[in-house]
Amino acid sequence: MFDLIPSSRGWCLDAGDHRGLWFADREIAVAAAERSAQLRHRLSRRPTGVQVQVQDKWVLLARYG
Repeated sequence: MFDLIPSSRGWCLDAGDHRGLWFADREIAVAAAERSAQLRHRLSRRPTGVQVQVQDKWVLLARYG
């Protein structure tokens, strides 16, 4: 799962196996997370997706597989 976590003045992308990609713009962060999740699914054929943290909850934005 690819997680988008609000961070200081932007968004941090946590890909499970690595963390630290930071984006200032939410829309760009979502697009990058979706592309990464699609690619991981295509290469591994394992289900994955994108979720974003909103306050104390997680909201699923996309699912692949």
